[in-house]
Amino acid sequence: MNISMQPYEDGLSLKLVGEMTIYTAQESYQALLSHRESVVGDLYLDLSEVSEMDTAGVQLLLYLDRHMLPNHHIHILQSNPSVDTVLNLYDIKTLLVEPDTEEG
Repeated sequence: MNISMQPYEDGLSLKLVGEMTIYTAQESYQALLSHRESVVGDLYLDLSEVSEMDTAGVQLLLYLDRHMLPNHHIHILQSNPSVDTVLNLYDIKTLLVEPDTEEG
């Protein structure tokens, strides 16, 4: 998985490119872990170029939300139909904050 980062609003935007599957879980975890210290505010994820996601990818997002960045909100900026299918299947989208639907 490739990750690019840039400042975004009150935090950091990460664009994830590639698979988020059991076959890449360790690599994805290490890649996300390497960016953890860069997150000052909220984390904004662009998942539009994630080519495949399975349960391991869902677990990674939950771990990121609950343990790696427990004091920050995680927002999904963009997604794609295959990722949306998995996120909706596990009802994880309701656990993460989407900027367009966030109540203020």
